[in-house]
Amino acid sequence: QLVTAVASEPAPPAHLVEECVRAVRRLRLDRERAALQREIDRLQQLGAAQYGHEIDDLWQRKKTVLHRIEDLT
Repeated sequence: QLVTAVASEPAPPAHLVEECVRAVRRLRLDRERAALQREIDRLQQLGAAQYGHEIDDLWQRKKTVLHRIEDLT
């Protein structure tokens, strides 16, 4: 909807373009966060003790993504 609204403007102001870019980045980061969580869940189901190091690495990556999401808001 946002992209359609921006595209319908004859000459959109710069702040709309920046909002669109921020929204696209947010969506990408949300997808990345969800994928990391799915992998964490999968490894925990397989055995947290066996995959503890991998889970810790994924949590660190997820925290980084969450910080990047916060920075966009």
